[in-house]
Amino acid sequence: MLCHEFGDSSKTIIILLPGTMCHWKANFEKVIPRLLSDFFVLVVSYTGFDGEDREDFQSILAEVQKIEEMIQQNYQGKIFAAYGSSLGGTLVAQLVARKKVIMSKAIIGSSDFDQENHLLAFLKGKLLVMLMHPFLKNGYFVPNVCKAIFKKSLLKILM
Repeated sequence: MLCHEFGDSSKTIIILLPGTMCHWKANFEKVIPRLLSDFFVLVVSYTGFDGEDREDFQSILAEVQKIEEMIQQNYQGKIFAAYGSSLGGTLVAQLVARKKVIMSKAIIGSSDFDQENHLLAFLKGKLLVMLMHPFLKNGYFVPNVCKAIFKKSLLKILM
């Protein structure tokens, strides 16, 4: 796990935890500059999610323990707030439940859509519903475009 630090370390500390399979920059690069006037910003990059980190992701609990250790060793075990998007929200909930880090605020984001503008989030949501509806209705997911590709591949193999 890597922790990227931004801003003046004498300011109030907040930590940002990205979503599943998300590079920290994709989730937070645009918001970090806006936070720097008021906060010292820590951004976690989960084990194996960053090009600079050569280890493999083991488990949510292992990441939570690494975050706790980092906060205890470097910030006297205290931060003002933690925000987690998607998977990051699960880690924030674990930090709160385990009570090994003192924090005043815990913010759990529901999905990566909460960082999009309204129109883009709406369109992505509609697309997701269109893609997932067949799976939820029929119990399997094979879009028509995939069926055509599979059929062509199968014909080549059989001929």
